[in-house]
Amino acid sequence: MKLKSSGLFIVVMLCLSSFLACTKWADTQNPSDPRLIQKYCNDPFAVNYNWGFPGVPDNQSCIYPADLYVGTYLFHDSVYSIANILVDTNQVLLRIYKKKLDKVAILGFYNASDSLFVSILKNGNGSIDSLQNMPGQMLPSALDTLNGSCYKYVLDTLRLKINWKLNTDTGIYFHKGTAIKQ
Repeated sequence: MKLKSSGLFIVVMLCLSSFLACTKWADTQNPSDPRLIQKYCNDPFAVNYNWGFPGVPDNQSCIYPADLYVGTYLFHDSVYSIANILVDTNQVLLRIYKKKLDKVAILGFYNASDSLFVSILKNGNGSIDSLQNMPGQMLPSALDTLNGSCYKYVLDTLRLKINWKLNTDTGIYFHKGTAIKQ
């Protein structure tokens, strides 16, 4: 019985000493985290939405899909027939202007005064807008329509990949190539 009571005494003393030895946590000065002072874009329509989070929201740092495309480009155009035969190569100076946050106008492809309108997604994919319920965008000639896509890598500021299909009264032609920002 003495062994049992001394064992109980030891357990009680250990519990009491561990309780008395513990002190309440005293919080020291908050550590400074450099990520909390950097600015990030907080607009869900922007390409760089939440890049750099956590931090201070600042929509002045936002990059929108149309901003990726804006500028002057030299398009190295390769024209292929529907049989995938190279018909022509040329270089065209394209000027791209922002119309909305996700739309641009491209001048210079068909002639210097006519615009192509392109809708752009946040990932850099752009597609020629269809007008008047047609499969593509009409060009100055009533018989010509253009449709297709272009792609701009989000982090690549120089290159724009283009893949357009031109339907004309003389046939179907594919314009493929890379446009380099000037």
